[in-house]
Amino acid sequence: MKWFKHLADSHNDPDLNVARDKFGDMAVAVFWITMEIYAKEFEHLNENNDGFIRVSFTDFKRKLRKSSTKVKKLLNFFQEKNRINYKIDGDYILLNIPKFIELADEYTIKRAYKKDKKIGTLSGHTPKKTPIEVEVEVDKEIYKESVSKSPFLKRQDIFFEGLWKRYPNRLGKKSAKRHFEASVKTAENYYACKEALKNYIKYIKVKGLEPQFIQNGSTWFNNWQDWTNYQEPIIKKSNIA
Repeated sequence: MKWFKHLADSHNDPDLNVARDKFGDMAVAVFWITMEIYAKEFEHLNENNDGFIRVSFTDFKRKLRKSSTKVKKLLNFFQEKNRINYKIDGDYILLNIPKFIELADEYTIKRAYKKDKKIGTLSGHTPKKTPIEVEVEVDKEIYKESVSKSPFLKRQDIFFEGLWKRYPNRLGKKSAKRHFEASVKTAENYYACKEALKNYIKYIKVKGLEPQFIQNGSTWFNNWQDWTNYQEPIIKKSNIA
């Protein structure tokens, strides 16, 4: 990943402000340096990593220029806030940034999208959606090899987790993930699904739905396409004086 968003208004972040008050300016430095380290290794994640990167704890401390005790105190604070998760594994530290997908610059996704579109040109025909959704006459072995190399598919699990954590009724995760993997195979699909989720969340707020009336995750991810073109209802103003 080339870069991620150092948010311009991060000085208003309540967690960072509390951390600064409690630990001083070093807390902010540790937070962003950890983000940079995670961003550098982000493209090497796969479904077996559970979102964690693995780096030398000694090197990690050296980059932060802090002792083990101070590093752990800061990481414990950010872990309580669900901003940085970590595990110590011998000489290594495993790091996970739960909301990193939202802070990413989308460079990885866009690059995956471009490569996915190239896959469709193997037959001289570019599909409107994905090669799987359009019938094309192409050598099956070449096609299978091309799809398996898709950068997006390699990180499909990570993108699902990013959306799943934002879904308001997280029931039926296993089925939801299966539906996601079956319908979201390119960056273009991902953008559409992400927009559909935003639309559904708007709908929930506009309608003031009670929690029991919000679709289970397994149900929504099976029909997320129904929400890609949702528009908020226009509330007519009363003409009564």
